[in-house]
Amino acid sequence: MTRNYRLTVIMILHILFFTTPLFLFAQKEVNIWYFGNGAGLDFNSGAPVALTGGAVVVAGGVATVADTSGALLFYTDGFNIFNRNHSIMPNGGGTIVGGQVGQDVVIIPQPDSDSLYYMFIWDLYSIKYSVIDLSLDGGLGDIVSGTKNTFLFSQASQKLLAVHHCNREDFWFITHKWNSDQFYAYPITSGGIGPPVISAVGVVHQEDGDGVYEEVTGYLKSSSDGKKLASVIFNSNTPGAIELFDFDNSLGTVSNGVIIDSLNEGALGVSFSPDQTKLYVTTFYSQNLYQYNLLDTNIAGSKTFIYNFPLFLGGLQLAPDGNVYVSHKDDPYLGVINDPDSLGLACNYADTGIYLNGGQSVFGLPNIIETYLNIPTKLTALFTYDSAFTGMTISFYDSTQGNPVTWLWDFGDGNTDTIQNPTHVYTNSGIYNVCLTVSNDCNFDTICDSITISSTGINRYSVSVDKLKVYPNPFSTFATVSTNPALKIENAILRIYDLYGNEVKKIENITTQKIIIDAKKLTAGMYILSLESEGFIAKIKLLKR
Repeated sequence: MTRNYRLTVIMILHILFFTTPLFLFAQKEVNIWYFGNGAGLDFNSGAPVALTGGAVVVAGGVATVADTSGALLFYTDGFNIFNRNHSIMPNGGGTIVGGQVGQDVVIIPQPDSDSLYYMFIWDLYSIKYSVIDLSLDGGLGDIVSGTKNTFLFSQASQKLLAVHHCNREDFWFITHKWNSDQFYAYPITSGGIGPPVISAVGVVHQEDGDGVYEEVTGYLKSSSDGKKLASVIFNSNTPGAIELFDFDNSLGTVSNGVIIDSLNEGALGVSFSPDQTKLYVTTFYSQNLYQYNLLDTNIAGSKTFIYNFPLFLGGLQLAPDGNVYVSHKDDPYLGVINDPDSLGLACNYADTGIYLNGGQSVFGLPNIIETYLNIPTKLTALFTYDSAFTGMTISFYDSTQGNPVTWLWDFGDGNTDTIQNPTHVYTNSGIYNVCLTVSNDCNFDTICDSITISSTGINRYSVSVDKLKVYPNPFSTFATVSTNPALKIENAILRIYDLYGNEVKKIENITTQKIIIDAKKLTAGMYILSLESEGFIAKIKLLKR
């Protein structure tokens, strides 16, 4: 819990969050992909742009990491770790036996660190990890001495998945035990790798007796909100399961396993749609792409054949642009599901969806942390207030970010309330410290603000956006704020908030109608600007390019 005496941000912030498309605020750590035979994609401009010059030449088993602005940091093909210059890190060669068909490598940042990453890799039924420190080798990064290929877990299926914790700071590393029905979910925190949460649920992952051991593969994916898991078991002689589970991203438990279908076609790739109502599955042997409607009471019966390929099919990957990408062997194109939220053939699949500019897809696409595409908004308490009536009656409005489920108001006069948007009658004039505490299933937060009550109501008023101008908007380095001459500017304070409610810039003691903002240090994205002076508070939305 944090207690913040922050200036409250008015309802424009609430409106901004809940009327904006989901993927607009996807973070950029997953915007660069390298995969297949020299193939790559860059999603930083919105639509993907084919990349060349990558060092990956493998069938699958790849992972790529970018920074918060979408700039490449490093990537791996399982055999080697390449820095942003596409050179093998000094200690990054021979990490294991990567490049397999399945989901055998994933990279997870260490929370509260700008330089440390864990690379987990599947090594013939065991899982090992290395720690990468980007401060080494002159800022290009290297494996931390003594951590290369550290043993973590034996008897694992070829399923390696990373999901954000519900606190949106930590992560879960999830895998499945071989010859078992157990999921292992390891918490990744600022303290490192914690002991696993073990959940016994679903079918046993085991060899079916033909001695091929193909059942070890098949992907495990999460929904973009991190609350559902989908698992496929690759099989040809006996039916392989397609399973759905609930995942508690606060506790790390997997539950409520349901087999939605059984296929003996070699189910390999799986992906949720962005709205989490559809599931897509690729089959290796029959070379088919299917869609399942997760809202249907008979999910297996909802299976829709989407496409059959002339080449072997590989993995599926939801991308930052909201499309689902499909890999197939030795193809200069990736298939693209352009409307994955739509039912049946309306999903608009294109076999030659994007040309790879000389590269080729094979079986795998980068194993990204899909919850970066829909990070749970940090719980940040916010409220506004006004004298909706006259005199001592004040209306309070919750505008908290992060989906609170409980509210506790302290009006500063000994009275409290637990409804979301209360109205309170003060009996005496004076200065009151009003606090709102909110909570959800993962966290809680408190904000307080002092208000002065008199017989004529509160002593501040909000002004409309047309009294405050910012130009240019969007802007890149500098922006100019101008106010209506009718507004009295005396020792004003300008604050800029990011979309998590954090104050990122503050200018005090303003006495002029025009203010120049140096925003070079702000990252690209949406912000809220607040200007407060005697008798008024004004706010406006900003966009930095």
